[in-house]
Amino acid sequence: VSSNCKPIFKQYMIMCDGATYAPYDFIKILRNSKGDGRGHSIIEENPMVLSVAYNTLNFENQLVKKGGNKKGFLKARNRLTDDAMNKIKEAWKNLYSNSGENMIILNDGMDFAESSNTSVEMQLNERKISTDTAICALFGVPYDMLTGKASEAVKVRFFENACMPVINAIEAALDSDYLLEAEKDHRYWAFDTREATRGDIQSRYNAYAIALQNNFLQLDEVRKLEDLEPLGFNFLKLGLNDVLLDIK
Repeated sequence: VSSNCKPIFKQYMIMCDGATYAPYDFIKILRNSKGDGRGHSIIEENPMVLSVAYNTLNFENQLVKKGGNKKGFLKARNRLTDDAMNKIKEAWKNLYSNSGENMIILNDGMDFAESSNTSVEMQLNERKISTDTAICALFGVPYDMLTGKASEAVKVRFFENACMPVINAIEAALDSDYLLEAEKDHRYWAFDTREATRGDIQSRYNAYAIALQNNFLQLDEVRKLEDLEPLGFNFLKLGLNDVLLDIK
């Protein structure tokens, strides 16, 4: 993307495979764009929380590799010879490998001092849950959606917070690039999200009952929403205990 340097009247061209294109040649679905043809990703805006998650995985991987043994250092009262130091290094290397010996013998005058905490001491599991929750929040996803504990209200919130912003961005891009200026006052692009927001059957049928009772939906329109064959019943119920009126 090659853009000008004007802060308000921004213009840009798109270079692709040696050819130059105008912005209207592409559908542009950009996140947090400043109008210069570029978007800003979640990773770019939130590097710290993702870095914590990555480093936590690396730390766990190292713990598994060395069998859960803590890091530390050896303290010797007397000066060690090169041969003794090499033997200790080799024994230490075997201790921290899964395939090696799981013990080391320290001679008199030498002891071990810890320099790190275990995953339990660091409350790693609790930290992972809080990190996972923070990452879910970046994407607008309730944490209960990942654990299988989401209620219907949580599922609705997930769709509104995580899915609708993306859907709205795609709709806006289609309106901008696929409609003529003369069409934009009476046409627009929109996703049919009824299937995703239908909810449970009881809530849905209660809503249909209210719509039929107040005559802003007909019976065949409700059946169409439920993917059922129409009955050809083109009447509205009025008062006086259900008087039928032919609306045609």
